[in-house]
Amino acid sequence: MSKMISMILKAAMLAVISFSHCASISAPGRIDALLTKTYPADKPGAAALVVRDGRILLRKAYGLADLELQVPLAPESVFPCGSVTKMFTAVAVMQLEEEGRLAYLDPVMKHIPDAPTAWAEITIDHLLSHTSGLTDLFKIPAWMAQWKEEILPDSLIGFFRDRPLQFRPGSKAEYCNSNYVLLGRIVERVTGRPLDQFVKERVINRLGLRTTRFSVGHGDIVPRRLRGYQLQPGGGVKNSPYLIQWSQAFGAGTVHSTVDDIWRFVAGLFDGTLLTPASLAKVTTPRTLPDGTRSPYGYGNLFVFVDGLAPIIRISGSTASTQVYALYVPDRSLFVAVFSNISAHGPGVENPYHPSGVVREIALLLAKDRGRRGQMVRRRGPAGSN
Repeated sequence: MSKMISMILKAAMLAVISFSHCASISAPGRIDALLTKTYPADKPGAAALVVRDGRILLRKAYGLADLELQVPLAPESVFPCGSVTKMFTAVAVMQLEEEGRLAYLDPVMKHIPDAPTAWAEITIDHLLSHTSGLTDLFKIPAWMAQWKEEILPDSLIGFFRDRPLQFRPGSKAEYCNSNYVLLGRIVERVTGRPLDQFVKERVINRLGLRTTRFSVGHGDIVPRRLRGYQLQPGGGVKNSPYLIQWSQAFGAGTVHSTVDDIWRFVAGLFDGTLLTPASLAKVTTPRTLPDGTRSPYGYGNLFVFVDGLAPIIRISGSTASTQVYALYVPDRSLFVAVFSNISAHGPGVENPYHPSGVVREIALLLAKDRGRRGQMVRRRGPAGSN
């Protein structure tokens, strides 16, 4: 009996020592260890930013920005951010709505006079919320064959203009880049200005986003822009063979930015700098569909996790060689972002460097209530969203 008691006491002492060791490691320390393990120093890496209650818990980079020159990644590294662009375009549209220059329930045909009659039921709200039924531009083979070329917005619209709708507007939610190409053109028609100039004035300059660019051409020099890589079948890594022309992702996927600036953008979106509370509510509220189900999308590329509690907001984007992923929990004042410079290339290639998993793990680590909210963080977005 005494031997058994001795064994129990030893086990208890070991548990106490183990617990004390874990408790002695701060949350930033555990986050740093997780990111160090995920992004090795000799591989493409990531920039990370974790903010809670307005205080930076971690701001650090891991791995390499350039494999050939052995340049380390930095927190200031500039990433092509893909569909994060849609949030900038959505904000521009809502600012025009606040000014009475358009209405979110306007028919698209009011602002695109030469639109086909099949679009008669499509409203600006349908475009913003991915419920329009349009064919996704990025899935059209004819577009994919020439996406390295410069193109005018109306020519871009021509790729999907006469294609049949995939469903009746408002009846389903399906992620679609074509929506934001059209919205970008509507902003230009309403304002009489190029989309990138309007967004720069109304969003980028207003928030002081010093490193953010809305439009980047192939020949442009972008300070601190990193190289992007593609993970191959078998685990090898190659340089990305192309950077899509900004005109080809017009309104949908052109922004280049940093973890710092995207945090400033999210903060400005929620603190009233960019939009009124009424407009923000439209941006962050998923639509209820006719069959009673709830769309997962707000406006832009904003994915809203709702389970009877306050929402968790996901903003993400991808390119041929980068993956950016951020979660924002408004009622916890928690922001977690990890941007990576490697994407999977080819069917069936798993990307262990994709930031979605590590971002959710960090959010779970920092959440005090790990119950139902933890389940929400673990969910993935719907297929096709990026």
